[in-house]
Amino acid sequence: MFKDLKHRWNNLILCIKYPIIIPRTMIKDRMCTNFFSHTWLDHFPIGWRKLGLEFFKELQEALNKYPKDERKSFRIYDIKEKYGRLAIHFNWYTNEVDQVVTKYEKLSAKTCVACGRKAHWLTKGYIVPMCNHCKKEYKNKYKFTPMYKKYKRRKK
Repeated sequence: MFKDLKHRWNNLILCIKYPIIIPRTMIKDRMCTNFFSHTWLDHFPIGWRKLGLEFFKELQEALNKYPKDERKSFRIYDIKEKYGRLAIHFNWYTNEVDQVVTKYEKLSAKTCVACGRKAHWLTKGYIVPMCNHCKKEYKNKYKFTPMYKKYKRRKK
């Protein structure tokens, strides 16, 4: 129970800093969460949580350039990992929002899902980026392919 209260307290602090992190219903402007039991950050894989915090900070800064009425109408519909990258869906886009989303989609593709280190491997089948350390840990569960191919120059 203490862990749950600590999680809710951390979520409350995040929601005060970044109001867009609060999941809301699409029809009415109500929170989908029961006393800050979860936020959109909880939809990020564990290794991408640090990226997620940076993402919400930059997204909030981009949205703060717009009038309050427009900011209030902004909704995040879905956040997920798809094909080894972050996939985020909104109700409206601007150039600033699109730049932030594109930046973090590219960063997520290079970051280990399990621990947050730089990824060097992709799993086959269910595509997930992983680092060398996590590859050793998950070697019995997945087959891997290198993310970056090293080419040797031929001597002439």
